[in-house]
Amino acid sequence: TPGSAALEEVSKLSTRGLTCISQGLKEIPNLVKSNENTVCVVLSDGYANDVSPGAEKREIDTMVEQLRKLSNVVVNTVSLGHYADFKLLSYIANACSGTCFQTPTAKEVYDVIHSASKLAAGAVAPALEAPIAGYDYQVFVSKAANKIVGGGDNLTIRGLRATDDATLY
Repeated sequence: TPGSAALEEVSKLSTRGLTCISQGLKEIPNLVKSNENTVCVVLSDGYANDVSPGAEKREIDTMVEQLRKLSNVVVNTVSLGHYADFKLLSYIANACSGTCFQTPTAKEVYDVIHSASKLAAGAVAPALEAPIAGYDYQVFVSKAANKIVGGGDNLTIRGLRATDDATLY
Protein backbone atom coordinates (compact mmCIF):
# COMPACT_ATOMS: atom_id res chain seq x y z
CA THR A 1 0.00 0.00 0.00
CA PRO A 2 1.37 3.46 -0.79
CA GLY A 3 2.93 5.00 2.32
CA SER A 4 3.08 1.69 4.24
CA ALA A 5 6.04 0.77 6.43
CA ALA A 6 6.66 -2.33 4.29
CA LEU A 7 6.90 -0.25 1.11
CA GLU A 8 9.28 2.17 2.82
CA GLU A 9 11.56 -0.73 3.83
CA VAL A 10 11.55 -2.18 0.31
CA SER A 11 12.34 1.27 -1.12
CA LYS A 12 15.50 1.40 1.02
CA LEU A 13 16.95 -1.70 -0.68
CA SER A 14 19.77 -1.14 -3.13
CA THR A 15 21.39 -3.47 -5.62
CA ARG A 16 24.94 -3.97 -6.83
CA GLY A 17 24.30 -6.55 -9.55
CA LEU A 18 25.38 -9.44 -7.32
CA THR A 19 23.20 -12.03 -5.60
CA CYS A 20 23.89 -12.98 -1.97
CA ILE A 21 21.27 -15.61 -1.17
CA SER A 22 23.15 -16.75 1.94
CA GLN A 23 22.60 -13.37 3.57
CA GLY A 24 18.84 -13.87 3.45
CA LEU A 25 19.12 -17.49 4.60
CA LYS A 26 21.20 -16.37 7.60
CA GLU A 27 18.33 -14.17 8.77
CA ILE A 28 15.75 -16.97 8.84
CA PRO A 29 16.76 -18.43 12.25
CA ASN A 30 16.30 -14.94 13.75
CA LEU A 31 12.67 -14.94 12.57
CA VAL A 32 11.73 -18.39 13.87
CA LYS A 33 9.63 -18.79 17.01
CA SER A 34 9.45 -22.24 18.55
CA ASN A 35 5.65 -22.20 18.90
CA GLU A 36 4.77 -21.31 15.29
CA ASN A 37 5.47 -22.32 11.72
CA THR A 38 7.75 -20.14 9.65
CA VAL A 39 7.42 -20.15 5.86
CA CYS A 40 10.04 -18.16 3.98
CA VAL A 41 10.19 -17.30 0.30
CA VAL A 42 13.56 -16.68 -1.36
CA LEU A 43 13.33 -14.86 -4.70
CA SER A 44 16.27 -14.67 -7.08
CA ASP A 45 16.72 -13.47 -10.62
CA GLY A 46 20.30 -14.60 -11.00
CA TYR A 47 23.15 -16.73 -9.83
CA ALA A 48 24.49 -16.59 -6.28
CA ASN A 49 27.81 -14.83 -6.78
CA ASP A 50 28.49 -12.41 -3.92
CA VAL A 51 31.41 -12.40 -2.89
CA SER A 52 32.23 -15.18 -5.38
CA PRO A 53 30.20 -18.14 -6.67
CA GLY A 54 32.29 -20.66 -4.70
CA ALA A 55 32.21 -18.73 -1.42
CA GLU A 56 28.49 -18.07 -1.77
CA LYS A 57 27.73 -21.76 -2.47
CA ARG A 58 29.66 -22.82 0.66
CA GLU A 59 27.69 -20.30 2.76
CA ILE A 60 24.41 -21.53 1.26
CA ASP A 61 25.33 -25.15 2.01
CA THR A 62 26.10 -24.24 5.63
CA MET A 63 22.79 -22.42 6.05
CA VAL A 64 20.79 -25.18 4.34
CA GLU A 65 22.21 -27.71 6.81
CA GLN A 66 21.17 -25.48 9.73
CA LEU A 67 17.70 -24.77 8.34
CA ARG A 68 16.88 -28.38 7.54
CA LYS A 69 17.26 -29.16 11.27
CA LEU A 70 14.48 -26.71 12.19
CA SER A 71 11.26 -28.72 12.27
CA ASN A 72 8.95 -25.70 11.94
CA VAL A 73 10.63 -23.96 8.98
CA VAL A 74 9.79 -24.29 5.29
CA VAL A 75 11.80 -22.44 2.65
CA ASN A 76 10.16 -21.96 -0.74
CA THR A 77 12.22 -20.49 -3.56
CA VAL A 78 11.20 -18.51 -6.62
CA SER A 79 13.27 -18.54 -9.77
CA LEU A 80 12.45 -15.23 -11.44
CA GLY A 81 12.46 -15.71 -15.18
CA HIS A 82 14.01 -18.40 -17.32
CA TYR A 83 17.65 -17.42 -16.73
CA ALA A 84 17.89 -17.81 -12.95
CA ASP A 85 19.85 -20.62 -11.31
CA PHE A 86 16.91 -23.02 -10.98
CA LYS A 87 19.21 -25.88 -9.92
CA LEU A 88 20.50 -23.98 -6.89
CA LEU A 89 17.08 -22.66 -5.92
CA SER A 90 15.48 -26.10 -6.20
CA TYR A 91 18.31 -27.54 -4.04
CA ILE A 92 17.53 -25.01 -1.29
CA ALA A 93 13.78 -25.65 -1.45
CA ASN A 94 14.20 -29.44 -1.55
CA ALA A 95 16.55 -29.46 1.45
CA CYS A 96 14.26 -27.17 3.45
CA SER A 97 11.04 -29.03 2.60
CA GLY A 98 9.80 -26.27 0.36
CA THR A 99 8.89 -25.91 -3.28
CA CYS A 100 10.81 -24.17 -6.04
CA PHE A 101 8.71 -22.17 -8.47
CA GLN A 102 9.78 -20.70 -11.79
CA THR A 103 7.82 -17.50 -12.32
CA PRO A 104 8.18 -15.36 -15.40
CA THR A 105 5.44 -12.90 -14.40
CA ALA A 106 4.65 -10.67 -11.41
CA LYS A 107 1.26 -12.34 -10.96
CA GLU A 108 2.90 -15.73 -10.46
CA VAL A 109 5.26 -14.21 -7.86
CA TYR A 110 2.22 -12.85 -6.03
CA ASP A 111 0.53 -16.27 -6.18
CA VAL A 112 3.59 -17.96 -4.63
CA ILE A 113 3.81 -15.42 -1.79
CA HIS A 114 0.06 -15.65 -1.18
CA SER A 115 0.28 -19.45 -1.05
CA ALA A 116 3.17 -19.26 1.45
CA SER A 117 1.27 -16.90 3.72
CA LYS A 118 -1.79 -19.17 3.66
CA LEU A 119 0.42 -22.12 4.62
CA ALA A 120 2.02 -20.23 7.49
CA ALA A 121 -1.35 -19.06 8.82
CA GLY A 122 -3.11 -22.42 8.41
CA ALA A 123 -3.13 -25.64 10.37
CA VAL A 124 0.02 -27.56 9.47
CA ALA A 125 0.56 -31.20 10.36
CA PRO A 126 3.68 -32.18 12.32
CA ALA A 127 6.78 -32.83 10.24
CA LEU A 128 6.80 -36.19 8.47
CA GLU A 129 9.99 -38.20 8.88
CA ALA A 130 10.95 -40.62 6.09
CA PRO A 131 13.99 -42.76 6.94
CA ILE A 132 15.99 -43.92 3.91
CA ALA A 133 15.64 -47.56 5.08
CA GLY A 134 18.47 -49.03 3.02
CA TYR A 135 17.46 -47.47 -0.31
CA ASP A 136 19.80 -45.39 -2.45
CA TYR A 137 17.28 -42.62 -3.09
CA GLN A 138 13.74 -41.70 -2.12
CA VAL A 139 11.17 -39.21 -3.38
CA PHE A 140 8.18 -37.78 -1.52
CA VAL A 141 5.25 -36.48 -3.61
CA SER A 142 2.14 -34.57 -2.55
CA LYS A 143 -0.07 -33.22 -5.35
CA ALA A 144 -2.31 -31.30 -2.93
CA ALA A 145 0.66 -29.55 -1.31
CA ASN A 146 2.37 -29.02 -4.69
CA LYS A 147 5.48 -30.61 -3.22
CA ILE A 148 8.19 -33.01 -4.42
CA VAL A 149 11.14 -33.65 -2.11
CA GLY A 150 13.86 -36.19 -2.78
CA GLY A 151 17.29 -37.24 -1.67
CA GLY A 152 19.74 -39.99 -0.83
CA ASP A 153 19.27 -39.61 2.93
CA ASN A 154 16.48 -39.42 5.49
CA LEU A 155 13.83 -36.85 4.54
CA THR A 156 11.91 -34.47 6.76
CA ILE A 157 8.76 -33.19 5.09
CA ARG A 158 7.24 -30.02 6.54
CA GLY A 159 4.45 -27.73 5.45
CA LEU A 160 1.73 -30.33 4.88
CA ARG A 161 -1.85 -30.07 6.01
CA ALA A 162 -3.46 -33.11 7.61
CA THR A 163 -5.67 -33.54 4.51
CA ASP A 164 -2.80 -33.46 1.96
CA ASP A 165 -1.99 -36.64 0.08
CA ALA A 166 1.45 -38.15 0.72
CA THR A 167 3.29 -40.79 -1.32
CA LEU A 168 6.86 -41.96 -0.77
CA TYR A 169 8.76 -43.73 -3.54
